[in-house]
Amino acid sequence: MKLSHKNVKLLKSSSRHSLFSTQASLSRLEGVRRIMKDYNGDIFVIILGVDSMFNRGSMKAASYLLFDAYKMNCGDVAECKEELDILEDIFLCIRLNEVILYCNYASFALISPYVCHWPNLRIHYVNENYMSDSEKQEDMKVSVFESTLSNFKRIVIPYTDSQSNRDKMFNKLMIEDWPLIQSYAYDIKRQLSREFFTLSREVIDVGDNLRMLTERIDPVFIEYFVCKTFISFATSFEFALRTIDSTYQFNQSKELTEKQIEGLTSIYKYSNKRDNDHVKKRICPPYLLYGMNTTKNCLKFPNTLQFETHRNDDMHMIIHGSEQTVGISCERTYFLKKSIISDNKQNRLLKTLIQIYLHLINAVAMLINRIKTTLTDLDEIGTKIKEEIKKKINFVKYDEIDIEFEYVHGERSEAVHLITLLLRIYDIQDEEGQTVGSMGFKDTLLISSLKLNTILISRNVINLTENIPYICYWTPIEESLKLTEKVMAGKEKCLLNGELEIVTVPVGNMCLSLINCICYHNRIILYGKRYGVSVLEPRKINHFRSPDTSQPDLIELQFHPDIFKNANEFVSPYLYSTLLEEIDETGLHTSIWLIVKQHSKMRRLLIENVFPVWRSTGLLEVPSKKPNHCATKASFISYHLEQEFSKTTSHNNTISEKNLDENSELKDEDCNLFMAQLLTHQPSIKNWIRIYRNELSHVEASVCFNVPIPTANTCADLCLKCGINPQSYIIMEHGQKIEWNSIINEAAIGTNIQVYNKYKETLFNIKNSVPNDHPEICELQFKGTNFSDKRKFDCMELNSSLSMLKNPLIITVICGPPGSRKELVVANILNFVKESIEWIVIKPDNSNEITTSLHNALLKYYEIQCKINNDNEIKTRCHGILLCPDIIGSREILASIAELHQKLELNENTILIKIGCVATCIDLRMAIMDDGRMTFPGVLELIAEGWTNYLLLTGPPKSNQVNATKMGVPFTEIEELLHSVNPRLSHLFIPDGKTENSHTLEALMDENEFSNPILQRARLLSYPSLCTLTPPSPRLRNITLHFNRQLDRKPFMNALNGIFGDLKPWPFHGNIYTLCGQIAFVDDSSKLYELDYVTLSGINCLYQVNKKSNRNDKLYWLTCTIADASNNMENSNELNNLFANWFRETITKHEKPRELIRRSDLTEEDFNKIHERYHLYPLPQGWYYTGTYYVNMNGEKLFQHPNINEFIEEYIEGENTKIEARNSRLRCHPVSDLFS
Repeated sequence: MKLSHKNVKLLKSSSRHSLFSTQASLSRLEGVRRIMKDYNGDIFVIILGVDSMFNRGSMKAASYLLFDAYKMNCGDVAECKEELDILEDIFLCIRLNEVILYCNYASFALISPYVCHWPNLRIHYVNENYMSDSEKQEDMKVSVFESTLSNFKRIVIPYTDSQSNRDKMFNKLMIEDWPLIQSYAYDIKRQLSREFFTLSREVIDVGDNLRMLTERIDPVFIEYFVCKTFISFATSFEFALRTIDSTYQFNQSKELTEKQIEGLTSIYKYSNKRDNDHVKKRICPPYLLYGMNTTKNCLKFPNTLQFETHRNDDMHMIIHGSEQTVGISCERTYFLKKSIISDNKQNRLLKTLIQIYLHLINAVAMLINRIKTTLTDLDEIGTKIKEEIKKKINFVKYDEIDIEFEYVHGERSEAVHLITLLLRIYDIQDEEGQTVGSMGFKDTLLISSLKLNTILISRNVINLTENIPYICYWTPIEESLKLTEKVMAGKEKCLLNGELEIVTVPVGNMCLSLINCICYHNRIILYGKRYGVSVLEPRKINHFRSPDTSQPDLIELQFHPDIFKNANEFVSPYLYSTLLEEIDETGLHTSIWLIVKQHSKMRRLLIENVFPVWRSTGLLEVPSKKPNHCATKASFISYHLEQEFSKTTSHNNTISEKNLDENSELKDEDCNLFMAQLLTHQPSIKNWIRIYRNELSHVEASVCFNVPIPTANTCADLCLKCGINPQSYIIMEHGQKIEWNSIINEAAIGTNIQVYNKYKETLFNIKNSVPNDHPEICELQFKGTNFSDKRKFDCMELNSSLSMLKNPLIITVICGPPGSRKELVVANILNFVKESIEWIVIKPDNSNEITTSLHNALLKYYEIQCKINNDNEIKTRCHGILLCPDIIGSREILASIAELHQKLELNENTILIKIGCVATCIDLRMAIMDDGRMTFPGVLELIAEGWTNYLLLTGPPKSNQVNATKMGVPFTEIEELLHSVNPRLSHLFIPDGKTENSHTLEALMDENEFSNPILQRARLLSYPSLCTLTPPSPRLRNITLHFNRQLDRKPFMNALNGIFGDLKPWPFHGNIYTLCGQIAFVDDSSKLYELDYVTLSGINCLYQVNKKSNRNDKLYWLTCTIADASNNMENSNELNNLFANWFRETITKHEKPRELIRRSDLTEEDFNKIHERYHLYPLPQGWYYTGTYYVNMNGEKLFQHPNINEFIEEYIEGENTKIEARNSRLRCHPVSDLFS
């Protein structure tokens, strides 16, 4: 069934996760390849839809690699629900060096944003014309499947999933029921039966391994599962606290306790387990314990606790909550005071317990900070923190201090994992030595470890449960306020009583809470249901007005640093979590921050009634400095929470009934999530991602580097091969030592953009000091050099000059596939950019000569610098330009720069060559090899994100352009495909490789564009997946033939024009795509021509040149780019013969010696000829000829002469005599072969 154009257009607007990135996608693809490696598999096969009988394991693998593309675009897919089988008409074959994708025009529109950036992606694309003929489409699918898997014996498939029948063992014959596998057993074209697919192949099921891989934590996993989970979990915790708000004064019972934690119990029971049976076993169910029930034995085994009725004098509780989706759990110790009337002993004990708990919270803050800032093992950090806690609480007796790290999601060896941090002080004793219970604290941390092989570079932490209140203090609010008013009666007048948001930073992280505020002339009373009552006397109040009228204002209450050390009855312990210490011009002070929303009644009343009074007493100031960064972050969250609330309640932004009906479940889930955020004062997932951008960037980098990288052993080596410029992150001087670990960490996070902008003005940029004179071009061409890895550079010559090279050689790299006209682009740049520039042109012939060319370029650069330094009148700008051979890009150039550094034994802090800009040339006519989406090898890889700055479109001028390639693929679709690979890539139009546009030329001469931190991060994160990658199939080989014969013009040009018609489909073996060389023609032998022919674009140019060949024996040569589908270097002889035989067909045919004929060589025509010649010859005695047949006296009848055999022998003898004479004549005048 044919899909409508309307639906296809709808599918092209494919939506993705916020944290989706090409680097995360490459990391998932590499994870699948690692599973295949573990089983020594040849190929990993994923077949979707009806072709695999809707196999769940295959769908699971596709969902993982395609980031739930079908689910993310469920609205668009619903529009095409009648043709869902068309959207699932996909199979993937993943090899170690390439990915083969079969899809149709509809499914490709859906999945292209998720796959186009995969390196060495080979796309078998079924266009609309094929889709209209189902038999033709199926034939193509089967043909691609057969050719892809024909040479592989160990096939890896994800057959089973978590819902499969575990009692039934996998057998490879199970897949013989799949329609696509069945088609392999019968050759439709030749109508022949073949062997079963599994008969000669080993099929390995890796469903369990894939399930473990899909549970690996990466940024998208965090966005899709972790974020939603912890918002729901925090909401359940909030419900439990709200229940305690209204019931804490009741006499406790088992039923009441169960009621208080009902929300936590529900999320534990009904949380989606996501097949995590191993997580479920580790997670302890929720519990709530009071006072004496918090002893060590009770906390160690809470599920076996025999409930005891709580006493009225219980002063603390331990509440524990957990869920099973990803393993989040949290434990807090809270305090309560059921009556404001209590004896001194109880007050002292409560104060002691609070003081112990505050030390516990400070220990958590120190522990998390050390995880972030040090590379020490977690257990060692825990041991040191335990010793510090012992020193802090030596004023009290207890049984034990326990610090535990438990890995609840992700193994210890993985780069990213969830761990629970548990700190407990067991069995604390009062003044009389009686046990009063224990203190407990537990958070769930997301820890990412960035490693280069075994080298730990950095760690980062996200505290997922930081928004759950660290301190709660329940006390009779009304009684406490009455007592406070009684104390303050007549002293001051109440100015305002209202609700504000207060910023809490219990362990260095930022949270929000609502608190009531009573303002007096010199005092402020803060109170709340679980916050107690606090009477504060700030020494100064700062009002920070937001420059944006939509953003909240901030109020800072400043206090003396030690004002809370001697706590009194009018200060709640809750306020300890709100304190921020800062240093300004007045010295050290402690602050509490309040948030005042714009256009709120509270803000209006503050401005009208409170601020004038405070200003008159000198208490209020409006500072010009910026507020604390934690307060700014809190203001950001508060504003966006308000915006999201208005979106959910506004009638102007309601969802149409049609859309609501289509996605009712999704919208309900989103609305519930919004309400959960508002209840718990948490940011939305989108804003949470923005708040933790750096930490999530570190997570992404850690996941990408969680693979062995054999090509980089040190951080400095890795930076060289990824083009990481340290000056993008630090302002450094010549010779300064570089901390490469820190540079990689900064590059991985992607920070310091402002430093990057300053970098453009550093000493490495000498553009402003260059006058407009002294043009010169220094070309370094290394034709015919034989380079090998064993070559010894003249290290002494270059090392002796290093002290003179204060600035590196900056080069512009021009690359592109064959036929991209990159040579013309380089010539154009050299022709139009001459003023005040001394060029060093680097043109290696092949990849083996790149390092040699760079070495010679440095020598030339040193010579030029010496000339410039010695001539005070002439100051020129020296710039290099490198023309990449074959399909070589910046990745190979950076590897050669690193190799050069190693060979020269340079100091790792020395940077001699810097890439300023990389431009990739592509002629859209040469981008696609067939009538689908099979890209020319190297096209997608050269424009990968981070590895190039500009895409130079070198096709014909717009006035001469057509709408599609010679294969019929529209150029607009090719441009969409290239855009999907790298959406950030800038496109520059250079028709026919020539331009005089100053902006284009200036862009190509930029010295810092390649050092953009965004591009550096993309290169760094993609390098682990690319460093060991080999070219895909087919490989392109360059074959050169030398000859000394002039050609006939007409046959040769006809042969050129016939190349396109001779192109073969997949796997393209033997196809000729480009031709270049020097030739001469018989009709004008005095002229030498240079040929440039490109098959797919139709370029056919002959230039008359004056150059002569360096070879005396063979003056002419031709080089072709030919496709080799065998990927075997031993196949070069076959390709040479293919090219040579094609060339031989283009010259005038010469006579060749003939072999002598035999009777068996005679044809029917020859026999008739002999009969006509001899049929009237004299007959033997007794024979007569009637004119029709021969007859003898015995009645025998013949239609041929009775002596015909003699005549035949006579004829053969005569013909052979002629052949021998001809052969003798040819031997006397031999004609040599074209290439002899």
